[in-house]
Amino acid sequence: MVLPPAAPIGVMRSTTGFVPTDEVRIGSGGGIRQLGIWRGRPVLARLGVEGTPGDPARHFQALQLLRLDEVPDGLGSGDIDGVRWTIEAFHEGRSLDRLAPTETSQVPAFLARLPRANGPISVVDLATRDLSAVSVDVGELAGSIRKGLEGLPAVVAHGDLWAGNLLFKHGQLVGVIDWDSWQEQAVPGTDLLHMWAENARRHRGISYGDLVDEAFWSNGQLEELVRAHLEQLGTPWNPALQPLLGAAWWLAAVSGALRRTPALVENPIWMKRNVRSPATTLTQLFR
Repeated sequence: MVLPPAAPIGVMRSTTGFVPTDEVRIGSGGGIRQLGIWRGRPVLARLGVEGTPGDPARHFQALQLLRLDEVPDGLGSGDIDGVRWTIEAFHEGRSLDRLAPTETSQVPAFLARLPRANGPISVVDLATRDLSAVSVDVGELAGSIRKGLEGLPAVVAHGDLWAGNLLFKHGQLVGVIDWDSWQEQAVPGTDLLHMWAENARRHRGISYGDLVDEAFWSNGQLEELVRAHLEQLGTPWNPALQPLLGAAWWLAAVSGALRRTPALVENPIWMKRNVRSPATTLTQLFR
């Protein structure tokens, strides 16, 4: 874990006028986050060493692109001695430990309002490259996914959607935060699968491989969420898509986990349960 040195944090505060109001917290990839006041409004500051998983640059890029009410406004950014800082509007609302159907049913409509991507789906190729870099061959599986998903539109995706990144107020979805894993040309529906899968992983203590073994994407309630999302995008529903979306989700999820936490590749048990075993299972499924 690479933390920003103390000096740039102090310089950022003194040069921007950011006034902290809470303790420093370690965020995804080893960066830090701190609530505060900036120009008279509540904000969240992020700092991370440039080029590391904690670098907030990509997150800030998403905030500037999306411009939706549920997405915090990106207010400012800069760099000091190799440490990047960003400031964004603090978004009111609270995350829930578990999402009830009334909350999950609001997510497809939000996702449908995200921008359509330019060009074809690319996340499958990017994930394949990432896994190849850690000696996991998923070329055959990726080919099956590409063929099966032909004709689907590429979409912007959050990339790490789970209950902790969804904010609610009076039962309404009011915020979607933490966009550091966003994807520009993703497979539609995979954000919903990730939300469902992360709920199972965190509350049942299971692995990505366990989810693949039980074909969790076949859950009827989840299928209805995905169907609603695709129809909102103007894409006809076909039940044969669901296992392909499950495989595409797995590719993006494990490659994203390895990008955020590169040390996982040194954990043979994690790699077997989450990467190598499900890669074999899914490759055989589509033969």
